[in-house]
Amino acid sequence: MTPSRTLPLPEQATALAALVLTAVRQAVVVTDTTGRITYWNDGAVCVFGCSAEQIVGRPLLERLPQHSRTDLPTLMRAMLDGVDWDGECEDLRSDGSRLWLDARVRLLRHPDGTTGGVVGIAEDITARKDGKSAARIAPDTSRQTEERRRGARDAASAANARRRTEDALIWHNRILELIARDTPLEETLADVVQMVEAQLPGSFCSVLLLDRTGCLRVGAAPSLPSAYNTAIQGQPIGPDQGSCGSAAFFGRTVVTSDIATDPVWQSFSELALAHDLRSCISVPILASGNVPGMETGRVLGTFAVYRHEAGPPNPHAFAIVAGAQSGGSGSDTAVDGSTNALAVAGAAHLARAAIEAGLVRQAVRDSEERFRNVLDASPALVYLKDLDGRYQFVNRQVVELLGLPYDHWMGRTARELVTPEMADQFERNDQIVRETLRPRQVEETGTDRDGRHITMLSTQFPLFRGNGVPYALCGISTDITDRKAAQQERDYLWNNSPDPVCIAGFDGYLHHLNPAWTERLGWTAEELQAEPWLSFVHPDDVEATRIVGDQLRRGERVYGFVNRYRARDGSYRWFSWNAIAFLDQQSIYGFTRDITEERRLGEQIRQAQKMEAIGQLAGGVAHDFNNLLTVINGYTALLLDDEPPLSPRRESLAEVRDAGERAAALTAQLLAFSRKAIVEPKVLDLNEATASAVRLLKRLVGEDVRFEATFAPSLPKIRIDPGQLEQVLMNLVVNARDAMPTGGQLRVATKETLLPVGLKGESSDTTSGRYVRLIVSDTGIGMSDEVKSHLFEPFFTTKGIGKGTGLGLATVYGIVRQAGGTVLVDSEVGRGTAFHVMFPALESASEPPPKASAQASPRGHETVLLVEDEEAVRRFTRVSLELQGYRVRVAASAREARSMEHELAHVKLLITDVIMPGIGGRQLAQALRGRWPALRVLYISGYTDDAVVRHGLDAAADAFLQKPFTPQALARKVRELLDGGQAVASGT
Repeated sequence: MTPSRTLPLPEQATALAALVLTAVRQAVVVTDTTGRITYWNDGAVCVFGCSAEQIVGRPLLERLPQHSRTDLPTLMRAMLDGVDWDGECEDLRSDGSRLWLDARVRLLRHPDGTTGGVVGIAEDITARKDGKSAARIAPDTSRQTEERRRGARDAASAANARRRTEDALIWHNRILELIARDTPLEETLADVVQMVEAQLPGSFCSVLLLDRTGCLRVGAAPSLPSAYNTAIQGQPIGPDQGSCGSAAFFGRTVVTSDIATDPVWQSFSELALAHDLRSCISVPILASGNVPGMETGRVLGTFAVYRHEAGPPNPHAFAIVAGAQSGGSGSDTAVDGSTNALAVAGAAHLARAAIEAGLVRQAVRDSEERFRNVLDASPALVYLKDLDGRYQFVNRQVVELLGLPYDHWMGRTARELVTPEMADQFERNDQIVRETLRPRQVEETGTDRDGRHITMLSTQFPLFRGNGVPYALCGISTDITDRKAAQQERDYLWNNSPDPVCIAGFDGYLHHLNPAWTERLGWTAEELQAEPWLSFVHPDDVEATRIVGDQLRRGERVYGFVNRYRARDGSYRWFSWNAIAFLDQQSIYGFTRDITEERRLGEQIRQAQKMEAIGQLAGGVAHDFNNLLTVINGYTALLLDDEPPLSPRRESLAEVRDAGERAAALTAQLLAFSRKAIVEPKVLDLNEATASAVRLLKRLVGEDVRFEATFAPSLPKIRIDPGQLEQVLMNLVVNARDAMPTGGQLRVATKETLLPVGLKGESSDTTSGRYVRLIVSDTGIGMSDEVKSHLFEPFFTTKGIGKGTGLGLATVYGIVRQAGGTVLVDSEVGRGTAFHVMFPALESASEPPPKASAQASPRGHETVLLVEDEEAVRRFTRVSLELQGYRVRVAASAREARSMEHELAHVKLLITDVIMPGIGGRQLAQALRGRWPALRVLYISGYTDDAVVRHGLDAAADAFLQKPFTPQALARKVRELLDGGQAVASGT
């Protein structure tokens, strides 16, 4: 016995080693330390006639003959003590027949040094043993001498065969070890070639590999000339491409006895003969079908044996090379009856095992490379740990995110690699997976290579062996830092958006609402979600909203749709919608904006524009009417002056005069509404002015109306025409009285305030700031929205016929707007009305002292130029002036007046209408003053705008007279100017 050599355990061998063990013809049997069979190869099936399913798991002792069973315990103890055993032994086939084995037994050890069992390799030598027995009992004949000589030769031959077998087994085992150790294919094939060359002296062998392009490449040919190998490298296969090219092409063995004459070699004979290669056997190496994805019988390459001599091949060589090509059916039987073990295995068969092992390994490497490439290309972080938490694999994303090289991860735990806080998380989560053995998803936080805070969504799960025992933990993590930040931003926008945002379902309910809904409507989210959204829509908007919902369900987008939603207090808010539907989710994403205030302001703007247009119209009407009244009232005054006191016509003329004055008052109200009236604003204390007016106003209301006045102390001063302020108060008080036909309470109050005040105003262009507020409120019938929308329009009234002109509130509006203020109204039907009149507060309350007016005699003798486009007014004015002694030059237009410049040298005063076709009065005055700077000017007009006239007056030489005017007023104004009085704007 010799010291034991340790072999690897079969269960730890790779699939490649298993492939080799399956290919050999010897019986390979493995037992554990108790003698129970754990492995039984195909060779054992052939030798003993029993399948692995029948044998594995049974005691080896049951297989031995009765007389050999007592030797097994002794053999096992010797093996466990580390002693090898080689020798011949007797065994039984499955049919009970005896057989002789040439066996070698070795101890198996685990990589950690522990004993794994025993492996035995046995060859069937029954035929040889039976031959020897027959020779021993043969009768001694007359040929005994010759037989003894032949026996001696046979014994020598048997000895040589045994040596060849032993040498072949050594080579054979070495090649199997090379295959199992993943030795490079070229080195393994070189050993196969050298093994055959050692068995066949004078032979030169090669293994050529068939590549994917159909060309042969040298796998191993150490004994062939290098020049020859270079020449045949990459040659395509074909029927005339030499023995190897032809064998690969046809997939069968090609035997060439004479390369010089064989047509197969016609393209390469010169090359072969130049290197003294005369004959060749080439056997195709065919796939066994054990390589996944490769069909059985596919040509992998060729095994060739060359010789320097021409002639038929040595049968021994043929058997050696091709013996196992078809499952190892060939054999090489020596003279003494022994079978060459190498022939049983077959050189081509070993080459095939090596090639297929290489293919399997390459496939594994390619698969691993593809797997790694896929994992490295994945945006996710992928890692593998053993059950102790040591990393076995990480992909490129892990390396790049955390900045540690790949090799640094292998075999280390998280605590050795990352921050303690991250390691605590990882270990805690790993422990949960180990304990539950179930997948889980968890968020993990930490820092990356740059110290940036990161959040990862990790899916972790255990990996199990085939027997259900876990052996590793796998994790797939996604960096959701940006997604998390985006989600936080989205949540922030969702929760803090001032505009209502919702996700609604096709079922007609609101599913998700941001807080702005509650802020805008007062309902809680739960209350809004409990009812269909249409139940909150204004009845007048339900049908339009339903139509829009149908459009969304068809996949259409909606922009700018407007409807009203009911608030908790019963009021309705105007919403403007943009919405889009996601059909696959059966959801609608709605983005709305509360435009209630915008619509109110828009309505104010439209109302203001309407009032402005009406004012322009009213002003134009008043202007034209004033021209007529100037003539009517003026001539009436002249006629009255000419009538004796007791004339019967004076009464009639007085009626005409009174009617004209009433008409003038009416036009004055129109001018006040249109802000075209000439006013004389003064700095006033609103409390004093209101208190003075209240004493008179109390007489206007009946006894069934309680009148109260409340004044805030220390109010800032305001600037307004005192008469117009009284008119505002009177109109508002009269309106309040008329709104309470059965009595009620009327309050007048003052206070200081800031704009905006949040009330429904009738003006949108009032600047914010300090204002003094005059409030007139009643407990009357109130007003509807429809009435309020027309409240300040001239001639609009809710009173009966003959009970109102419709100019009262229009006049209030015009006066207040002309004073720079605004009017706000708060009223509901049945709850009374409050008018809030806002006057700008003065920062400085100083009032310039009044200017003394010059006393003047109405008569004169100076020359006056009169320019007026209205003929009737022009004639009346001329007559009035001439009656006072003035010389009057007349022109119907500014152009005509310019043409008379050579006649105007003695003109002292220009009387001109402000607004005329073509050139207006101001432009005419400027032109004439270019020649006569001392010329004085009196402007007359049916209306005027401070911005147009007042800013153009020369304080020392200009004046203004508003139509209609009387002859006396005209005479006084002309005399004031001519006598050097300062410019004063006045009415009649």
